[in-house]
Amino acid sequence: KILTTPSFVRTALLTVHQQATMRIFDHGKDANNQPIGVYTEAYIKQRQRKGLGSSRKVVLEFTGQMRNDFSLVQDGDSIGSGFNNPFNAKKSDWVESTYKKEIFNLTKNEVELLENLLDQAVQQALNG
Repeated sequence: KILTTPSFVRTALLTVHQQATMRIFDHGKDANNQPIGVYTEAYIKQRQRKGLGSSRKVVLEFTGQMRNDFSLVQDGDSIGSGFNNPFNAKKSDWVESTYKKEIFNLTKNEVELLENLLDQAVQQALNG
């Protein structure tokens, strides 16, 4: 029965999505687990006025809108991390183009975690 429903897939994806969210928006790392970039001094001043600190590390959060919209989305039979708001999807493309990095793809470790979680769920279903 578990193999006919996406619930175990959704649980595994949610776990990995949470890891990716922290990587991008808290740690400022791209899909290669490298820093996304650094903010300019002028932008750091804007962030400080908003109470966001003085770190130069790009964490892709100013209003919180993009982070809050980054979620599991379903498109037909496909489920993955993405944005419900088309504006945030365009911003994610702009950010990747600006920093010339893949940011919103999974890291190698996140892919391995997803594979392990799915393998565990299948083994548990098969072994009762």
